[in-house]
Amino acid sequence: MNCNATIGAMRTRVVSALALLLVFAVGSLDAAEHPSLAKARALYNAVDFDGAIAAAEVARVDPASADAATLVIARAHLERYRLRNGDQLSRGLGDYAQVGRVSELDDERGLFSSS
Repeated sequence: MNCNATIGAMRTRVVSALALLLVFAVGSLDAAEHPSLAKARALYNAVDFDGAIAAAEVARVDPASADAATLVIARAHLERYRLRNGDQLSRGLGDYAQVGRVSELDDERGLFSSS
């Protein structure tokens, strides 16, 4: 009796079954996605950030899609800001990085204080 052949065949069957189960599980997750979330992602990828934000707001009502929709909204806001104000942001960050003791200077001059 060849026990190794039986164990090898069993491993192959188990691995194949697990792989098939994984494929169906991932496929069902995509199928359960809120239609507005899919639209928001497509609009984001098409660089229509205002449209992506609007579609994601609709998807955010669904608790299953709320986190993903909020992520699309946050990224779209950041990208929209970067496109509109990117040069100013880059210059400001570059200047800020050149100052050695930023937090000490801020404290000395009372910048960013709550009072």
